[in-house]
Amino acid sequence: MRKRYLLSVLLVLLLFYTGCKKITVAKVNSYRIKFLKTNMKNSKPSAISKDISFEIEKRLLLNKGRESGRFEDKKLLDYIEKVKPSICFNFYIGDIRKDIIIPEEEIKKVFENNPLYKGQKYDGKKDLIKSNLVSERIFAKMLKLKPELEKKHKIEIKKEYLDFQKYPPTTTSLVIATIDDKYKITNNEINNYLRFQKNKKEHIEIEDALNYLIARQLIYIDSRNKYINSKRLKSSVNQFMNKQVFSYMKYRYIYEKNPINNETTKKFYEEQKDKLYSQPKKVRVRQILFDNEEKDIDPQKKAKEILDTIFASKKPQELFRKLAREYQKGPEILKDLAGDLGPISENVMPEPFTKATFSLKKGEIYKDIIHTDEYGYHLIMCEEVLPPVVEPYDQKIVTKDMKRYIKDVKYKEFLSELADNADIRIYYKDYKGGFKKYEEK
Repeated sequence: MRKRYLLSVLLVLLLFYTGCKKITVAKVNSYRIKFLKTNMKNSKPSAISKDISFEIEKRLLLNKGRESGRFEDKKLLDYIEKVKPSICFNFYIGDIRKDIIIPEEEIKKVFENNPLYKGQKYDGKKDLIKSNLVSERIFAKMLKLKPELEKKHKIEIKKEYLDFQKYPPTTTSLVIATIDDKYKITNNEINNYLRFQKNKKEHIEIEDALNYLIARQLIYIDSRNKYINSKRLKSSVNQFMNKQVFSYMKYRYIYEKNPINNETTKKFYEEQKDKLYSQPKKVRVRQILFDNEEKDIDPQKKAKEILDTIFASKKPQELFRKLAREYQKGPEILKDLAGDLGPISENVMPEPFTKATFSLKKGEIYKDIIHTDEYGYHLIMCEEVLPPVVEPYDQKIVTKDMKRYIKDVKYKEFLSELADNADIRIYYKDYKGGFKKYEEK
């Protein structure tokens, strides 16, 4: 019996550790990117590919950030020092939260007895109720810790300022409590906390709010002493720094390397004038088409016959328009267009059609039949030639275009350069992301 029990335990442990095993999916230089095996089994290849691409991008940017000294930037280091106490405080509150268990029965009881939830579905409010109950437990635990923590600190309270009718927070800013002659709690802070509770439909007395804020500040001080030299804080700070550097390298560094000012926008305008700020020459053309679907006639022969008739006329343009309407297929609304295709840019239509169209002057009829495999036999007349149009320089418009260009084009070039200079290997056989060329064969 005992032997069977041990085998069962070993089997469970084996399944657990096998499921929790991480496998290497890619490598950037010496850094290995690992994913949980169980997560990969439950994900689509496209989602896994996207995650791998993101991790490679992240590692490339962090490496570049380290190389450029971003991790030693004084502003960043000063900012990290400022947020360390808040991280320690979150650890403290997180440890309190870990010990809180809210039974399902208690959540249901609150839902059934609170008139706020009348007529609503339990599943839709369950998480909110649980969150509120956890907050209440944390609040109670903080107040319970307060007496012991107070012994370590000097606390001064001016209770007369708690009379909000006499000293309204909306018109005064008074220090109600001081801790160690350094940390201060004002009537404004208390009032803000009361309003926060009111928005949650919770009523709390002014003195209870003060006690909570004092307890919170004492824990804030105590948490710093407890966690400031811990490995946990060091790990969290490293993650936080990586996040900050990654964000900087992705969203700011590229703009610093490609500054946007009056000089650079003018240069960008000149370089991109033909592509972004020019409307090419266009020709407004009218056609008579005998398509490949003609059944009762030989389309080529008919096109030649009509073209000869038009050129034999004393008013060929008028006749062309008249016949274009007559031979226009489709509903009446299309007949009104009479073959007018509107302004056409080069390379929109098949090559023979485009070549003929752009050889014409205004009012000119092309002397031959044009054949295209896609449509059939065309007769064309130029109604109007529209010369190229260049938009004038507008710094606001060009600045927006340049930002978009830097974000899309320059950033991709920058990332590609980083990738080419790194040792990247991708081991996931179904990878279909932007770093495909580095896939391990």
